[in-house]
Amino acid sequence: MERRFIGFSDTMKFLSLGRMTINRLIADGDIPAYKVRGKWLFDKEELIDWVKSKRKEPKKPPAPQPAARRSRKKAGE
Repeated sequence: MERRFIGFSDTMKFLSLGRMTINRLIADGDIPAYKVRGKWLFDKEELIDWVKSKRKEPKKPPAPQPAARRSRKKAGE
């Protein structure tokens, strides 16, 4: 049976984030976390949902513009 809640170290590995980053996210109230008996716990499903909510859609490249027409000069002009 897989654990639903994971500790701080496992969360660092799970998200590939450092201790200071996770501490900042907790302080900002940005990441879902629970403090139980002085230890931070994280619900894996909530972390997955949190990561998915941070997804940014790639910017669409600008539509191609039609090439400007050049007027051809005749020889001798």
